[in-house]
Amino acid sequence: MMKEMQAFARIGAQDQQIKLVKVPIPEIDENEVLVKVRAFGVGPNTLQCLKTFSCHYHLI
Repeated sequence: MMKEMQAFARIGAQDQQIKLVKVPIPEIDENEVLVKVRAFGVGPNTLQCLKTFSCHYHLI
């Protein structure tokens, strides 16, 4: 049985609806890490990014 996690996902290319769905936990390579996130904040910019795919991320 494949393990699953919850993720917010955009449902369709034309639809801007965002929904909490169950997805398979990704498999990682030996030089990658998988981080478990218990909570996160969502602001207006994050929602706009999810809806339009117009994202500007800051890498740290």
